[in-house]
Parts: sequence; structure tokens; C-alpha cells
Amino acid sequence: MTLIKPDPIYDRFPPRKEVVTPSGIVATVVGHRYNLRGLVDLILVELPDSASSPTGGSRTWFKPTNLTPALTPVRKPVTKWR
Repeated sequence: MTLIKPDPIYDRFPPRKEVVTPSGIVATVVGHRYNLRGLVDLILVELPDSASSPTGGSRTWFKPTNLTPALTPVRKPVTKWR
């Protein structure tokens, strides 16, 4: 049994993380495509509604080298304690 090392690209761009595309649009990571070695080959991101059609955000593939993490963290829902 061989141990698979975690992919640093997956750690840098996990699902639901906000990233900046080469055109400067802030998008959300939706999925990953892996190569035969088990490393991330392409990242599927969802563009916001304003950057695509009015019916909803479109999804497109990017190479990890073309994306940069967004400076603002993903907003998590606020839970109130009672």
C-alpha cells in the first residue's frame, strides 16, 4: 500500500474558496480535475451572475497557475447562541 501525499494545489484552492481569475473577476472554486498522478490538473470555478448570463453564474475551467487566492475570506453564516 502506498501513501498518497496531499496535493498542495488542493490545499491552496479548496472548494468554496474565492479566487481571482486572470481577467480580475472574483469567482468561487467548485471542483477539481486530477491527472493520472493524482494531482490537481484543472480547477472548476463558478463566476458570479454579473460577470456572465443573467440566468445564473457560469462555470469554467482554469489552470491553477492562472488563479490567485482572493484577499477577502469566504463569508460564513453567523450563528446566534441562545
